[in-house]
Amino acid sequence: MISYLKTQLKLFKRNIIKKNNEDVRIENIKNRNFNPSFGPKYVVIDITNKCNLNCIACWTYSPLLNKKKPPQKWFKQQLSFETIKKLVKDLKELKTEEIRLTGGGEPFIHPQIMNIVKLIKSKGIILDVTTNFSLMNKKKLDALIKYKVDNLTISLWAATAETYAKTHPNQTEKTFDRIKENLLYLSKINKKTKIVIANVISNLNYHELEKMLEFAKEVKASEVYLTMIDPIEDETASLLLNKEQQNELKKSFEKIF
Repeated sequence: MISYLKTQLKLFKRNIIKKNNEDVRIENIKNRNFNPSFGPKYVVIDITNKCNLNCIACWTYSPLLNKKKPPQKWFKQQLSFETIKKLVKDLKELKTEEIRLTGGGEPFIHPQIMNIVKLIKSKGIILDVTTNFSLMNKKKLDALIKYKVDNLTISLWAATAETYAKTHPNQTEKTFDRIKENLLYLSKINKKTKIVIANVISNLNYHELEKMLEFAKEVKASEVYLTMIDPIEDETASLLLNKEQQNELKKSFEKIF
């Protein structure tokens, strides 16, 4: 208990220092008293729009989309490795501290993803990656730990194989089983990487709230991120919870917290 409190105190002090530094940064910007070479602290890079999944509530790949689906050329857009190298070089010079790799698609579908990860970490920049985790294998996980990726946010949307298949129509229950197996492997080799399980709540998975927390605990995730779907009118709005389902979800939250 004492060691836990000491750890929390260290984190508290660190957060205070970070907040003070951020306050100074913001104040300098307001007063126009800053070095023009001092750029954004945190940058999100969408490296690819290509994806292997069709998450049911996705703004671009959902099979429920019809008239509001992006044009075909959008799905093919992807940053080249050379472009990313130049961008990372510029961001380092601008003193950017943290980069998140994400996109309209799946970062690990990019053919140079491991080189991109290695490049960013070689610059001493904090690296976060948002992924559906379905393309993972032990070799890639070993590399991510070797390169010391700081944060992995895993978009899962389910706590069971059955619900996973429902929320990812082009996948089977075997995909979920493989993801779980790789997460359990990661929990054994991981030392410092923060693992966040992200679940977008809809009327297909709201009943699994407690199981989502149990699953995260089983794979030793650091956090569970929950958010309601952001529906597209007349397209994915059918996934919204009705009043009865909202009340059931509320009761689940009350039971947990």
